[in-house]
Amino acid sequence: MRLTDDLYGSYELETVLQELIETKEMQRLKRVHQGGATIFANPKWNTTRFEHSIGTMLCMKMLGQPLDVQIHALLHDVSHTAFSHVVDHVYRLEEENYHELIFKDVIYQSTIPLILQKYELDAAPFMKSPLLEIDGPHLSVDRLDYTLRDMVQYGFIDLLDAHWFLAAVGVVNQQLVIMNMTQAEWFVETFYKQVFDLFLDERNIWAYGKFTSILSLAQQLGIITEQDFLLSDDALFQKLCSCEDATLHASMIELVAGTSEAYDASVKERYVEPVVLENGQLVISTNHSPFLQALQTEARTRYGSFNKVIN
Repeated sequence: MRLTDDLYGSYELETVLQELIETKEMQRLKRVHQGGATIFANPKWNTTRFEHSIGTMLCMKMLGQPLDVQIHALLHDVSHTAFSHVVDHVYRLEEENYHELIFKDVIYQSTIPLILQKYELDAAPFMKSPLLEIDGPHLSVDRLDYTLRDMVQYGFIDLLDAHWFLAAVGVVNQQLVIMNMTQAEWFVETFYKQVFDLFLDERNIWAYGKFTSILSLAQQLGIITEQDFLLSDDALFQKLCSCEDATLHASMIELVAGTSEAYDASVKERYVEPVVLENGQLVISTNHSPFLQALQTEARTRYGSFNKVIN
């Protein structure tokens, strides 16, 4: 099976990857929006967790990483719930890690372990790859893919620019490294454009707050349970639509219509500081670029304008 991605190109997939992609758990991610409630704010913000998962796997291939690392990248979001991080707002999880807390349960209740055991790779989904999961503000494959993928999808950058940047990405001492400052500055500027124009868009924040209140009320009324968050976006939304509670119905109409009102939502702070290979030395890009220092300062100022911020 040959798989082609706009960002990373065309690759022949090993049989184990093919089988994992075909599991119902992975296929569900085709109907889970990466941006969660942002789909209600703007229908073109519609990248899926499936596209992102395939992307991180192929990025690992592009970087020459071994099969077990590719598998981990493919599966890393398999436990993301319907509408992605909305569940974290419902349960007030400041670390936004609900999907990580249930990851092993989702894996063990699936056919994924059997597939991995068949190829003697049963430990693969639980290994930790520093390229994929390193904490911010370091650049990871996860942050790299969702930034480029979303920004191309939304028309903020073109594929030629994305390919130009990817040509400068490499791995040194198990770190994701940008080979020159010019491309590092371009990526960081692109990353903060996503932060400013998408994550901090008032429509997006309003939609998250509104949908969080809807889901919280639906749980209180017994219309949905915690298990329902493992449905697809459309299945969970249809379950909400089928209820007969007048208050919930009115809120759903407001959400879909985008009715403007005061919102109560948390905003997660996101920063990125890639490592750059400069004059033969690995350096933190922000420490060596006044341009990036200014961008980071602007980001901190914008985050500070919101009343509730997740640190």
